[in-house]
Amino acid sequence: MFLRKFNKLTLLPWVALLVWGCSPHSPMGEPGTGLESDRFEQSEQVTYSDPGRWWLQLGSKELEALMERAFTKNPGLRAAQARIEQRLAATGISFAALLPSANADFTAAKSANRSTGVEVQSTSFSIELQASYDLDLFGKNSANLKAAELELLASLEAYKQQLTLLGQQVAKAWFGLASIQAQLEFAQETLLTDQANLELIEQSYKLGTAQAAEVLQAREQLTSTELRQVQLRVQQLSAQQSLRQLVGDYPSAADLAAQLDLGLQLPPLQPGLPSGLLKRRPDLRQALLQLKAQDHRIAAAVADRFPRLSLTASTGYQSTELSSLSEPNNAFWNLVANLSVPIFDGGRRRAEVRRQEALLEEQLANYRQSLLGAFGEVESALVQLKQQDLLLELRQRSVVIAQQRLALTKSAFVQGVMTFDQVIAAQKQFVTAQTNWITDKRGWIDLRVDLYTALGGDWTAHYLESLGAEIKDINREEP
Repeated sequence: MFLRKFNKLTLLPWVALLVWGCSPHSPMGEPGTGLESDRFEQSEQVTYSDPGRWWLQLGSKELEALMERAFTKNPGLRAAQARIEQRLAATGISFAALLPSANADFTAAKSANRSTGVEVQSTSFSIELQASYDLDLFGKNSANLKAAELELLASLEAYKQQLTLLGQQVAKAWFGLASIQAQLEFAQETLLTDQANLELIEQSYKLGTAQAAEVLQAREQLTSTELRQVQLRVQQLSAQQSLRQLVGDYPSAADLAAQLDLGLQLPPLQPGLPSGLLKRRPDLRQALLQLKAQDHRIAAAVADRFPRLSLTASTGYQSTELSSLSEPNNAFWNLVANLSVPIFDGGRRRAEVRRQEALLEEQLANYRQSLLGAFGEVESALVQLKQQDLLLELRQRSVVIAQQRLALTKSAFVQGVMTFDQVIAAQKQFVTAQTNWITDKRGWIDLRVDLYTALGGDWTAHYLESLGAEIKDINREEP
């Protein structure tokens, strides 16, 4: 009797004291950017206009169709969708830990005993319903659930980032194919010029006004242009194959016959505050979500060091006869409360907390490094675009000068003032100037596409709708 009173009067205060002494994890605050300035140095604007699906403003139906096909059929995106499903299932598993679990068991047993020399057989039947519930006293299960939810949101941002990078790759591949096509067209024009020059030199040779060496020069120039055409066609096939792989399908020849408008002007950009960039880039949002999820993993690890209280209840029927199994006299029930207090585990739980904290420090450092990289990408793209604008202006000027020089040299050659060597040299200079112009124009477009990618945007949310209503609703949550 005294022992029972002692158990009731002394055990509960000790348990209460033990619970009170358990200090839960303090949540992490919002990580700072660590940047001294709050604007891009190379930008004179302080506002930002979201270009949205920027490739629609280029007016190319072929590029638009390729983008949509890539966003639908690219294998990498399908793998990212599978990862979202995994995170969604993991969230359901974590949520289930907050709810009671129940099991129904039916047992039929038959045994024999010969210890007395006589075989004695017995038969028993039982049907039982068991339910158990872990009281989440220190928030371990809820912390795991919150971490799983944040990791699910992070997987959505990873999907958006993959969309962003895929759009960048498809656009740059398509424009790369377009630049090769433009060079092929220019090579064809050059080939016609070379053929006309060869005919002129051969006629002059027949008339005795040109030398055999000049005829060989003309043929050599024609062969060089033909060789250049073959090389460009090889590059074209390789570029088309790369584009097909990105799209995840086999587009028609018309879709891959890209045309590069040498007067193309992409929509202007107005970069704004770095804090706005933080909210727009999927990779930064993903890193922030993973950082917050890791903080909840620490909370779960800390809570695992504290006592665990669980309740288990069972009820059912047990009988030696199946026909009388459900009779009231055969009913039974049990109710058990179990308190598990960690005493000694060799420091495993404490080490797990330290490991989770170290993971948080690593992710925090990587997050800040990603911030610096993101702002650096924008800053670098802005600087390079300014220089590229100047370079294109100079390239255009050199093309005009080389073209005028070629025309004057040809005229002087016809008049007998200049040699054919000078015509070939002027033509090579013009070809080089035009080729450099096409290459630099493609580089200017690539830089602009890179800047669109670096600035992020909300256009990727449009493609999450295809993943289902559940994912669409989850995506509305803020990190």
